[in-house]
Amino acid sequence: MTIHDDHRDVVARIAQGRLDTESEAALQVGLRVVPPMTVAVGVQARPARTVTDADLDERRTRPRGEA
Repeated sequence: MTIHDDHRDVVARIAQGRLDTESEAALQVGLRVVPPMTVAVGVQARPARTVTDADLDERRTRPRGEA
């Protein structure tokens, strides 16, 4: 997801809880804000997955074209 420079401040304030309301954030950013403080842009947010050395080794040795 790309956030325009003029939206970065508002998104940072959302994350820090410094805006008065989620509605104010949605109006300023032009995005739909879904409680609890999740900025929705048409994608499902997922927790970050840690890539391990084993994952990288598997990707290096897997023949091209295999998933």
